[in-house]
Amino acid sequence: MINVGFSNYYQEISSPIVDSIKSTLSKTDDLIANTIFTEVSGVWEIPYTINTSSPDFRYFIAVGAVVKGETDHYEYISNSVSNALMKITISNGVYISNCILNLHNIEQGVHRSTTKGLEAVEALLKVIDNDNS
Repeated sequence: MINVGFSNYYQEISSPIVDSIKSTLSKTDDLIANTIFTEVSGVWEIPYTINTSSPDFRYFIAVGAVVKGETDHYEYISNSVSNALMKITISNGVYISNCILNLHNIEQGVHRSTTKGLEAVEALLKVIDNDNS
């Protein structure tokens, strides 16, 4: 089973990514049937959501965006979330396909959101294939 944890904070970025993930996974009926989508407020909540559901899931996709503003907040959130996801991966023995975009502006995210969902699923499927071989 796959859990896609996604932030709704920048919906113009995360929605196309989630739609792409759904479209790609739907090509394999058993994968889409065994996937849940967990919506959270921001990327800060994604590691907690993944960590608390990791006993029930082995594979995750983390989706969201952190956009640089005028303060250092961007740096702290980006680093903390990235470090937390890696720690969960190692500590819990799960795989997290990281599709949290770190951006300088929203326009970058809108542009990049067209391909990142597909890339996240492709990375996840390679890990699943390796686990099953």
